[in-house]
Amino acid sequence: MRNQDSGDRLDWTALKPPTYLLGTTLLFWGLLSGHPLMGLAAGLLLECHRWLNWRWKFSDQDYIRVWNLCVVLFLVVAVCQVVDRDFGRWQLTRVFQIWMPLLLFPMIWAQYFTQGKDVPMLTFSLVARRKRLYDERAGRRIKEPRRAHLGYFYFAILLLSIGAAGREAPRIGEFFASMNHRLGFGAVSSVYVIVSILLAWALSVFVSRRGWALAGALFLVSIFFGHHLHHGLRFLHGVVESKTMEWMSGRQTPDANSSRTQFGKVGALKLSPKVFWRAKHIDGKRSTLLPDAIYQVYEDREWRNKRPNSTLQEVDKIENTNQWEIENIGDVGTSVMEIRGRVHSKEETIPRLENTGLILELEASNLEKNSLGTLVLSPSYTSIKYALHTGKLSPGKLESLPDKEDLLIADREHDHICQRAKAFRIRENASTRERIRAVERFFSDPANNFRYTQYLRGIGVNDLGTRESHLSHFLKPTGRSGHCEYYATSTVLLLRALGVNARYVVGYALKELDKERGEWVIRGTHRHAWVRAWLEDEECWVNVDTTPFNWFAVENKALSSLQNFLDRWDHWMLSWNLWRRADDKGWLWTFLPVILAGGLLIIVVLRLVRGLRKSQNNEAHSRDRSEKLAMIGMDSAWFELERTLAEHEWPRPPSQSVGDWCRQLMIMHPEWRNSLSRIVNAHYRLRFDPQGLTEKEVATFREITSTFQEMLSEDTPDPSA
Repeated sequence: MRNQDSGDRLDWTALKPPTYLLGTTLLFWGLLSGHPLMGLAAGLLLECHRWLNWRWKFSDQDYIRVWNLCVVLFLVVAVCQVVDRDFGRWQLTRVFQIWMPLLLFPMIWAQYFTQGKDVPMLTFSLVARRKRLYDERAGRRIKEPRRAHLGYFYFAILLLSIGAAGREAPRIGEFFASMNHRLGFGAVSSVYVIVSILLAWALSVFVSRRGWALAGALFLVSIFFGHHLHHGLRFLHGVVESKTMEWMSGRQTPDANSSRTQFGKVGALKLSPKVFWRAKHIDGKRSTLLPDAIYQVYEDREWRNKRPNSTLQEVDKIENTNQWEIENIGDVGTSVMEIRGRVHSKEETIPRLENTGLILELEASNLEKNSLGTLVLSPSYTSIKYALHTGKLSPGKLESLPDKEDLLIADREHDHICQRAKAFRIRENASTRERIRAVERFFSDPANNFRYTQYLRGIGVNDLGTRESHLSHFLKPTGRSGHCEYYATSTVLLLRALGVNARYVVGYALKELDKERGEWVIRGTHRHAWVRAWLEDEECWVNVDTTPFNWFAVENKALSSLQNFLDRWDHWMLSWNLWRRADDKGWLWTFLPVILAGGLLIIVVLRLVRGLRKSQNNEAHSRDRSEKLAMIGMDSAWFELERTLAEHEWPRPPSQSVGDWCRQLMIMHPEWRNSLSRIVNAHYRLRFDPQGLTEKEVATFREITSTFQEMLSEDTPDPSA
């Protein structure tokens, strides 16, 4: 459609989708979301306006009531998902994306089943509605609101929901898949193909018959490049989302495959004081270190896991429980610890105890581990709690047995590390523990002057004019100042130079005890790195921590009053989220959010129905009042007199009013002036005056008219006189 106010410019607000497009798209949405009957029912309810003549006459106020219903539906979903379920932000967003078509369905249904005009744009703006109300009260001139057809807008919402629901859609057939690879598409899902068809259907109304060939070619090219652009944007979205969540949460989620050290960064090491986890010792041996991720290969200031993510193995989940079993430890557990906190991504590594064999109360969709013992969680909720049970595990069950990667030294570090290891003068038949003690003594001996610091400096250029490595500078007598990453990395490489299998570990150190609640508070400042070394005689991995013991005293600073408040708020919210998912809080607290949300929905629906009935009643009353106003005075005695005059050959011309005609008669017959003027005045008052005539005046009017008619019957005047 063209906008008359702007020449030939296309008026997008008046465009309507092609026939049955929305119904077909709703059916496809239902198939992808797992609710085909719901999609079919919604499509039929929307498209049946083409077969049924039944309509409502929605006023502007009725449209506002329908929009309020949609808003309340949004609130109900938010309450049910956030308050009752504690879904993660990504899950809540996906729920809204998938169910958006149903939440907005009342609005599009009202659009197609109205007898009146399209939806006014001010329906969706509270500010615009308030301004219009104030203008009406102030007596200002009110313009007709701009209106729009919501068909294409709803179609765009459907495509967004299909994209959210179709991530796991099956691939198209083998023939098409092979053709896709030849054309450079890669793996194209059937969802992308069907959405492209629906989009072409929607755009077909803009293409003339002569331009079909060119438009089709341009569409195919856009689909080809759009596919590749989609993959690029999806990758960019993942990066931006990850960085944003790290910035908002104040922590960097560890990667199971790699860990970039802070080597070479000049300035103070910045760690977040926010609380990440809370740990409570329940029973058995107490542990002070909670590993988060373990790595094998060091190169160019980065630790990596030699095996990629594809080697992640699912941890066995006991059926119909929230128990995850790495190995059946039976009743010989040695330690139990409860950990609770928040997760901030779809997949996140979680802290654990050494030799963890059983994990209880962990609500997650999936739990995986790599060969080094790093646990990767796919949480069901943002607030989680789990209990770790440890025991004597079979060698290699949690952390794999040593291999050649555990003795590997990076080429750049090899010479100076081996030279430093020879200075230890370890005898050839020394045990593994003796070799470990030699490295520990090297870092703990006061004569070697190793210090812990958070402030990093540049290493400069050596005498040969080449830049030395950061570890080489750290191990020199002129260096020997750094944070835990320097100590842990140097320890791993020195142990490997002495023939001890070693790995690099990042995690948390338990340093801050909340005596009021009896639990350890784990902050970003408690982030730590240490070493796992293999004892050949005992066939087990042990912790080796060579960082100076006073490292936490150096990092520990008095918390601000704001941080104390945030800690209390975070603890309260964490406890609340965990409590509301508990099974023993009673049925009232369980269903209270649903009851409140359902009550609000019922109130809005009743207001909508009452408003629609009021609009219909007002319309009927207005119609009845108009009919009654049109019938007022139809029983006037004048009409009988007018027929009598017509019979006596004085008919009133159709284009002449009663008053003008009577004035002509009074000129022709002056003797009629008094009676005829009284009759006409009474008739006009009865017919058009809102107050009408009293009963006495009506009787007088009829009496005068009857007398005048009798006079006409007794003495018929000559028409030619």
